[in-house]
Amino acid sequence: MTRVLIAVDASATSVRAAEAAVRLLGPGAQFLAINVAPAVASAVWATVGPYPLVAVPSAAALDYDESENRRMTQTAERAADRLAGEAGVPNPVAVGDVGDPVEAILHAAQEHRVDLIVLGAEHRGFWGRLLEGSVANDVVRQAVVPVLVVP
Repeated sequence: MTRVLIAVDASATSVRAAEAAVRLLGPGAQFLAINVAPAVASAVWATVGPYPLVAVPSAAALDYDESENRRMTQTAERAADRLAGEAGVPNPVAVGDVGDPVEAILHAAQEHRVDLIVLGAEHRGFWGRLLEGSVANDVVRQAVVPVLVVP
């Protein structure tokens, strides 16, 4: 049985990617859906030496809050299940994570021993990619399994 990891978020491109995966692989595949919540780091603005207004992590950000991380992971997992269901993914196994989407997708792919990663990608110009990066490009470059990118 082919194991497929589909990255889902609230974007139309992730819905199209999920629908394409189901159409291409059919009911014989096992689908996992991952949603990654962004990590929130607190920072304070301070004067550090001769440098005014530097963002410095607050003491709260340096303290790892396990219960908040668990809550955000559960929220991401519920979102993965809901979004995959809305896209018509049959019996998805929901995976939630918090942090960098590229790292989370690659980690989930390895942990769940998937055969294929599927994700959507929006076309952005040079400046958009430069400022925000591209999850799809980074996953394609770093993955050790095939990746299907649906525009």
